[in-house]
Amino acid sequence: MQRTLFHHSQFPTVLAGLGAGVSPVTRFWLLAFTGSLAFAASAQLVIPLFPVPVTAQTLVVMAFGLAVGWRLAGASVLLYLIEGLCGLPVFSKFGAGMGHLLGPTGGYLIGFVPAAVWCGWCAERGLDRKAMWLFVALLGAQLAVFVPGVLWLLVFVGDFTRAITAGLAPFILPELIKIALLSAVFPLIWLRLSR
Repeated sequence: MQRTLFHHSQFPTVLAGLGAGVSPVTRFWLLAFTGSLAFAASAQLVIPLFPVPVTAQTLVVMAFGLAVGWRLAGASVLLYLIEGLCGLPVFSKFGAGMGHLLGPTGGYLIGFVPAAVWCGWCAERGLDRKAMWLFVALLGAQLAVFVPGVLWLLVFVGDFTRAITAGLAPFILPELIKIALLSAVFPLIWLRLSR
């Protein structure tokens, strides 16, 4: 049977069975919209640093990717970005518009797409069932966010050391805590589901 974008992957994720009674297309876009709302809400949980604030978004992006798989996670982040570009106040501090993608945080926002896709891909291959493998996979998701984030920030600060100091160093500990939290929680969820 041919799989489409809207059908479940052959690899189960935590929320693979959610909404099984509705059409695949309806389920896909309802969950994608729900994910975009979660990203918008997490953008408002801010520790104000300059030029890049600490938010809860990476935690939510990684968790959503792990929970729903790569197709849905990628579509949800793209929908979130489109909502912001269309003027909906979904970015940090209820911001909106192209200025956020073209500003200092634009690389991080773009990096959410490959990060979510990577997390979903890893979950669909069972890497979210063992803490050690999940920890390593989530380090990859962080790279997907911070490489484009720091490189784009470099355009604004003009110096690689300053870009690392402002755009990576303050985030190392918070992001490791998020990774550790997800690496503990998702294997426990799977343990519970397997009973």
